[in-house]
Amino acid sequence: QQTVFGLNIRFNSENIPHVAYTEFDPQGGTEDQLTVKYWSGMSWVRLGAPILDGVGYYSKIEFDNQDKLYISFQDYSYGPAPAGVKVWDGNTWDYVGDLGTINNRAEYIDLALDQNQQPWISYSNVFSSYLVSVYQYVNPLTTHTVYFNIADGLEPVITLEGFVPQIATEGTATFTNVPETPAPGIPFTIELEGYETISDNVIVDGDELVNINLTLTNISEYQNSQILIYPNPSSGIFNVRTFEKLSSIIITDITGKTILTIEYVPFHIDLSNHPKGMYFIQVETESSIYTQKLIIQ
Repeated sequence: QQTVFGLNIRFNSENIPHVAYTEFDPQGGTEDQLTVKYWSGMSWVRLGAPILDGVGYYSKIEFDNQDKLYISFQDYSYGPAPAGVKVWDGNTWDYVGDLGTINNRAEYIDLALDQNQQPWISYSNVFSSYLVSVYQYVNPLTTHTVYFNIADGLEPVITLEGFVPQIATEGTATFTNVPETPAPGIPFTIELEGYETISDNVIVDGDELVNINLTLTNISEYQNSQILIYPNPSSGIFNVRTFEKLSSIIITDITGKTILTIEYVPFHIDLSNHPKGMYFIQVETESSIYTQKLIIQ
């Protein structure tokens, strides 16, 4: 026995009716309460506590294809009474963003879910001569952290597609703000001179730990290389040796910028004043041009 308004009813996939309505404040104040109830088979049961005090009467409920229940309403808990949307998480009603309507006074609010199960609202904006406004709520990008753990504390270059390559520090590297990515996942490569390159994908549906064991390359193949750069990785001071007469050495960074050109055979090369990272050593001999990667760490 109470005065209600703004009635709205929907059925879930189990054909259980749910009804939303605003309970009128009998004292004539602003303590109207938005309530959602469902039919248990014997009685109407309240779904959680009333959503909030001071709610307007333009309410609408909708189920998505997973039976998640959304409700839109005129939200008097914010100054001008904009349109608000909440979702039932099984225990409480949580806001679904503010949909960018915080400075509007909304009336005649409607709610619908698109094929991607994202909520849309339309309403009459009192502050714009009752013109119709339509908003879509877009879920914020869900991101996670991907950790790489390299056995034996090796320090390879790890390239995760879409991110700046990293050199593992004592066998570990961390990539943050990685977007949630279903199968086949995000491609990555792991490279270290003297070891076989690993190319694979990582599926990201939470924080991920990728354990890697690197395998030494064929020793005879490694020894047959036409140029030898050592030590590599390096602190910045390294040597270049060739099995042919050397003409020049050009060193570029990962962006392709030339940082050093040498036209003689040096005893050693010092790049210790340059930032840590990956560099490319191009060695020109009388007959060929060879390029190898150098890691400064």
